[in-house]
Amino acid sequence: MSQKGVGFLAFYQPSSTRPTTHVTRELADVLVNRLAAERISAKLIRAVPPESVYAAAKPPCSSARYLPAKLPPVEVGNCKFIPPASAPGPTMTAVREGWDWASEAL
Repeated sequence: MSQKGVGFLAFYQPSSTRPTTHVTRELADVLVNRLAAERISAKLIRAVPPESVYAAAKPPCSSARYLPAKLPPVEVGNCKFIPPASAPGPTMTAVREGWDWASEAL
């Protein structure tokens, strides 16, 4: 049974250990290039220890955050917002009545 990808060892595992975790070749190259892992062979990499100077100098993850392609709707179906009774500030009715609706575009 051949595993696709590259074997990934924890930093404390010796290189003679059989890997149970595998990553894609692209991810393995990224980890090695960012000094988050060391290449043992073409089919095996090992994580850099957390106390390593390489880990402190260059974090393995970028600062980019995941943004979904489609965001959920703002409104929640079948729900109605009721402000709390202890909320400071004017009520929505007072805001509606005091607003200059003539300046609003149609």
